[in-house]
Amino acid sequence: DNLDYAQSTLNKLYQLLGAVFKKAIKKGIIDKSPLEDLRVPKSRKKTDKVRALTVEEQARLLDVLNNNDINYSEIMLVSMFTGMRGGEICALNIEDIDFQNSCIIVNKTTSRGGDNAVIVNETKTEAGMRRVLINNELAAFLKECIGERTGGTLFVSSNNKPVTTQQVNYYFWNTLKQYDIQDKSLQGKLTFHSLRHTFATRCIESGVPPKVLQKILGHKDISVTMNVYCDVFEKFEAAHLNAVDEYMKLNNIGLGKPEAKTVKVA
Repeated sequence: DNLDYAQSTLNKLYQLLGAVFKKAIKKGIIDKSPLEDLRVPKSRKKTDKVRALTVEEQARLLDVLNNNDINYSEIMLVSMFTGMRGGEICALNIEDIDFQNSCIIVNKTTSRGGDNAVIVNETKTEAGMRRVLINNELAAFLKECIGERTGGTLFVSSNNKPVTTQQVNYYFWNTLKQYDIQDKSLQGKLTFHSLRHTFATRCIESGVPPKVLQKILGHKDISVTMNVYCDVFEKFEAAHLNAVDEYMKLNNIGLGKPEAKTVKVA
């Protein structure tokens, strides 16, 4: 039964079919996509929720990636510090890095074809097409990745072919295991996609508003952002409310009676 596949597999199959039908319409083979009125079916397969790295796990992984020869470490680092999807990073061309305006132009992603070849498509939604701001450190890192090249795919495999997210995920998981990075006392699994969650979680922890985070991550709807990161938002909601309470008390505008002021008699 197809519904026994993982949800991520169903999503990718749906995306691939969408691209095929879109091309068929463009060539005049069909007039309308059969997927136009259909949503991605929900998987029946129970899967562990992919979680973000803790601050401690992230620090350990960052140290390992910076000081060891890890395959595709550059892709992992870009995901960790931009929140971009793996497929978006693997599809990047050197021309997509706009150093003058300090941003990465995201307009395409990768998927696997029926013959396991890497296919480069447009992003899944218009919201996915966006500009991701980069700081000076990341800009310097990307310039180092580019080297003397002037164009072409930014990250390629050893045989000079496009990199797949599956390849990166293999080396990501192998790195966690080899260097004992994962805190096994925590629920949830860690995959390459955890780096996107990690970036988003650090954004929330530092006070980035949901609407801004939605734009950074390329979510079509704010409800996606809120649903995916609801646990993190709820955790920091209490902290923000406590800060509001303290502010109110300092300005003597709480519900309690104001403190009595001592009146001096002349």
